[in-house]
Amino acid sequence: MTAPLTSGLAIRWLPLLAPIRPPKGLTSSRIPLTAATAIATATAIKCCGGGVQHQFDDNFSGFFRGYGYSANADYDQGNWGYAGGNDEDQSYTQSWDTGLHYHSGIYSSQLIANYQHIKDYNYSSDAGRYAAGTTLDDMEQRYIQWGNNVVVGHGAVSGGVDWKQEKLKSSGTTSTDVYKRDTTGLYLTGQQQIDSVTLEASGREDHDEQFGWHGTWQTAAGWEFIDGYRTTLSYGTGFLAPSLGQQYGAERFGIASNPNLKPEESKQWEAGLEGLTGPVDWRLSAYRYEIQNLIDYDNNAYYNVKSATIKGLSGRGNKPPGRWSTI
Repeated sequence: MTAPLTSGLAIRWLPLLAPIRPPKGLTSSRIPLTAATAIATATAIKCCGGGVQHQFDDNFSGFFRGYGYSANADYDQGNWGYAGGNDEDQSYTQSWDTGLHYHSGIYSSQLIANYQHIKDYNYSSDAGRYAAGTTLDDMEQRYIQWGNNVVVGHGAVSGGVDWKQEKLKSSGTTSTDVYKRDTTGLYLTGQQQIDSVTLEASGREDHDEQFGWHGTWQTAAGWEFIDGYRTTLSYGTGFLAPSLGQQYGAERFGIASNPNLKPEESKQWEAGLEGLTGPVDWRLSAYRYEIQNLIDYDNNAYYNVKSATIKGLSGRGNKPPGRWSTI
């Protein structure tokens, strides 16, 4: 099947349609763009993991895998610091995945489940982790997805349902609060190759326990005008709710949570040119994002930017190993 038309910044088409901007997990992975940030000066990471995979028969297979790691970071308190203030972050993460896959002829189906647990401590290096000023965010996430795929002509149609539950137990210096949020989604995607043209379309409907129903969609087209060279054009919409950590979590790196945050809603345009020139696989693209209620922070707290536009050019090139020429 022809590779998806959109770049890594945009849409992941199969087996699960994602928003234009990748969804957050238990905590925000995007570094805020403004204000004076706390700078990590030292980080120590320990990790381990493993998994098994088994083919039960010609049609059924399954897998189970897990990993865990701990991380410790010392950081500069910045302009909000004070003597004895928190300047160290220590986290413990474990993640478990399991799934069953069925394939027969033109039809395939997959049921997957994931569990993730994170404990994130923030404390003063002078006083130690068990001092009175230590805060703890204890976070859990459960995720289940059932996806189906049918080969149609020179392409495929995929659809399914997924469910995610987030739980946060935030312990501060004087109290402990517990928060929970469920999200259920339905999605449908399709891709078809017609001669040298590839067409893709998708739609998704999500029900967020806190923010209600929201629909998003994407469409893309590509034209291979010369063998090995293709131009692409895509447009889509996105929806991204704030994480529980951004809304209700304890202060981290001098950034306070904000329970009044609104979800981000976005539109995206992207045009690209890609090809294989000799041993080099490359892509050039121009993109434009229009985002309402962009989540950022200022004055040491998260807040929504009413309207923001992000635009630019990107490029990548990859030369597979073993292809370097010699003289």
